Amino acid sequence: MALRSFFAAGTALALSGASSATILYATSYSGTLTSLNLTQQANSSHATLESIAVTTACSGDTSWLTLDSKTGVLYCLDESWGNPNGTLVAFKTSKTGVLTQLSKTKTLVGPVSAVVYGNNGSGLAVAE
Repeated sequence: MALRSFFAAGTALALSGASSATILYATSYSGTLTSLNLTQQANSSHATLESIAVTTACSGDTSWLTLDSKTGVLYCLDESWGNPNGTLVAFKTSKTGVLTQLSKTKTLVGPVSAVVYGNNGSGLAVAE
């Protein structure tokens, strides 16, 4: 799991009461993409981290997550070592942390990072 991906892909949620929560996304080489709920109690340094959804749609060599905060789309790159192609999977995020797969496409083998760019974020650059 790339620690950058873990924290960079968080989206804040407002909760009623005296606490705040953030949805985080984390991947691992075990093949999972997990949505996590990080909750901090008001006036406290205590926080809890809870797994709320898991998918295996990214495959086993996930290398990077990119969140397009304008569209709510999370992109997951799979390096696919030992295979002729990598993959790019797009998910629609939700306030509950559940991810819905939108598409899956082949890439050149070994994609390791991605960034949303261009007019109104209309492009996605993938580095190998």
